[in-house]
Amino acid sequence: MAVYQILVCYFTAHEHLYMDYKNDISFLIDSTLNLYEHQPTWNPNMPLRGLGYFARLYEDYVRLNELNIYSEARLKLPKPQYFVFYNGTKAEPDRQILKLSDSFNRFMIMPFLWIRSEDILIRGT
Repeated sequence: MAVYQILVCYFTAHEHLYMDYKNDISFLIDSTLNLYEHQPTWNPNMPLRGLGYFARLYEDYVRLNELNIYSEARLKLPKPQYFVFYNGTKAEPDRQILKLSDSFNRFMIMPFLWIRSEDILIRGT
């Protein structure tokens, strides 16, 4: 029987609430750090926002697990997974991948930092 570590954290950007609801959720299942966000307006900068969210989540993960980032041993971290659910009125594909590297000033074949969000349309047709 598999045993999974589950850590659920609720947060919103800057600890703000949207219409009295928290619209972001992150949770750790086994070795995947999941971040789900709801957006009522289209925003092509979600990978950049996700970078900030994940930076804070990994800081918390390191602190809660009492990991030493200055150790000579490589730390094992959960892999990140980022989904944005969009239900606004702007016409967008049902699913699309947004990449942070698309915002870089210069084209890079293999960027040193690679962040992406998978945006999923949840509005009914």
